Amino acid sequence: PAIHLATHAQVDNENTDGSFIAFYPDDSDNLLYTKEIYNLQLDSTDLIILSACETGAGQLVKGEGIMSLSRAFAIAGCPNIVASLWNATDKTTAFITRQFYFYLQKGFTKTAALRQAKIDLLQNKKIPPALHTPNHWAHLIYIGDYETTPQNGKTIRILIGLGIILILAFLFFLIKSKLDRS
Repeated sequence: PAIHLATHAQVDNENTDGSFIAFYPDDSDNLLYTKEIYNLQLDSTDLIILSACETGAGQLVKGEGIMSLSRAFAIAGCPNIVASLWNATDKTTAFITRQFYFYLQKGFTKTAALRQAKIDLLQNKKIPPALHTPNHWAHLIYIGDYETTPQNGKTIRILIGLGIILILAFLFFLIKSKLDRS
């Protein structure tokens, strides 16, 4: 399962536990703080998309890395996260995430789906050229296990067949060279 949070977030670079994700309605009862995220049980969640601003940003701590909201979700057990490094335009973020889901459904890996979604944005003539600059699309990053593209059954059979042919050719030349020596 996946969780997608398209909302507001605030990073506190002085006190990393003070960073939060805000939910509607916007009041103090509806804030999810970093320290609360650490305690969530997200081991069965495969992917979290954090479309909120700056969810991948935070204070750099030596020996630890970036103390971000996305890191809190990783500590809580989610192995794959899409996060935002800075404030971005809702229009481009929505377009990229929509395309990201489209490519995931087509069987792309998470990294390939995010990459292709960004390429689609850059090639889309309906998106104003002013939104094609990196500050509007490069904010979304993938954090997690990089996967290889799944192979279909036909590709695997071809690779096995080629492997068998190579082994047989090697054995043929090995036997032939031994016979030529005798």
